[in-house]
Amino acid sequence: MLPTDLIRAHRTKEKILPDYAREEYIGLAKTLVTVYKEHIDKPRATLSEALQDCEELGYDFKLVRGLTEVLNSCSIFGIRSILPALPVRKALFEEAAKYPVKSEADRQKILSEVATRFKVNQKDLEESMYADLLEEQQLIDFKAPEPEVLYQRYNFALIISLLTYATRLSVSFIGKDNKIEDLSENLATPKIALGKITQITFELKPTKQVSTRGSKIEDIITKILLKNDWKISADVSYPPRYKVPRLLELEKNLHGKLLKEDPVEEELVIEVRPSQKKSKFGEIIFIEETANKQGITDRELLKQIQAEKIKYVDLGGILIHPSKLESIKNDLTEAEDDDLKNYRRILKSHGCKNPIMLLEALNYIIEPTGEKGRVKVYSLRKN
Repeated sequence: MLPTDLIRAHRTKEKILPDYAREEYIGLAKTLVTVYKEHIDKPRATLSEALQDCEELGYDFKLVRGLTEVLNSCSIFGIRSILPALPVRKALFEEAAKYPVKSEADRQKILSEVATRFKVNQKDLEESMYADLLEEQQLIDFKAPEPEVLYQRYNFALIISLLTYATRLSVSFIGKDNKIEDLSENLATPKIALGKITQITFELKPTKQVSTRGSKIEDIITKILLKNDWKISADVSYPPRYKVPRLLELEKNLHGKLLKEDPVEEELVIEVRPSQKKSKFGEIIFIEETANKQGITDRELLKQIQAEKIKYVDLGGILIHPSKLESIKNDLTEAEDDDLKNYRRILKSHGCKNPIMLLEALNYIIEPTGEKGRVKVYSLRKN
C-alpha cells in the first residue's frame, strides 16, 4: 500500500475515483526503472537525488513518489563493508579521545592504529565507519518490472490504500474459496452469502492501525483478483476529514487489466516458514555483545554466523532475521503513543534485550522530556 500522503483520488457527489496510472505514464515508468538500474551498487543518497530530478519532469510528484515506493519493494538495499560500523566508530572515537587531533597526520595515525587492531587496511576501515547510515546503504539488487507491470502494481497499491479507509467493504466472485473466507475472519466478522456467487461483506470502524488493516485487506484482494468475474464495492471515507463516505466500485471487466497484485508478500511468506533452520545465536544478534559473551572477536563471530548460511539484515552492529525485522517494524508502527515504555515493551515481546540500540539502528530518536520519567521516541523516517 502507499503512504497516506501519496494517495491520488478525487471525490464526486456520489463516488470516489482513484487517479490510476495508465498507458500515458509508460514513459515515466521506463525512466524510473532506468534510474534504478543505473544506480545498482550506488548509495541510496545518490539514487534519491536522481529520483528528485524525475519530479521535475512535469508529472504529479505524488505519482512519481508512489511509483518509487513500488520500485523500492523491488529493490534490496544493504550495507557493504568489511566491518560492522558501530564497533569501528566506537574504536575510532576512543582512540581520538586519547590525544588532540590537530592535523591530517594525527588523523591518519588514528586510522592506522585502529585499522591494525581490526586487521584491515585504512580504506576498508573508513568505508566501514558510516556504512550503516541510511543514505550510505547501497542498492545491491533490483528486480526491474516491465513498465506496464509497474503502473499495474502502483494501481493495486493505490486501491489497497483507499480501502483501508472503508467503512463498508463488499467483495464477490464466482464459486467458493475457503482461503478467502479464512482471510476474511482476520479482518472483521464478515457476512458471507454462499451460492453460485460468493459475496462477503464487512462493516468496518475507523482505525488508527492503518498499516495492519491494509495488510489484511491486501491479503483478501490479492486472492480476489485471481477469481472470475470479481466485483468490489466499498464506502470510503477518504480523505479522513470527510465524514460522509463515497462509493468505490471495481470489477474485473473494467479494472482487471489496470491492477496487478504485488508479489513481495508471497515471497516473504515462503522465507519465514517455521521449518527453516534457526541460528544458535537467535533472530536478533548484537554483534559486540554476543562476541564478548562467546569470548571471541567480532570477526570470528561473523564467520560463525556466515557458516550457518542464514540470511540476516545488517543494521550496523545488529543482525536481524528478515521476518523478525518485518514483524518488529509493523508492531512499532502501531505503538499506542510515543512513550519509550511502549517501545520497550514491544521490543521485549520480540525477545530484544537491548531495545535502545535497536531503536536507534531503525532511525528512531530517543529524547527526554520535561516530564519526570517520560522519554519520547520519534521516527526520523517511516520504516
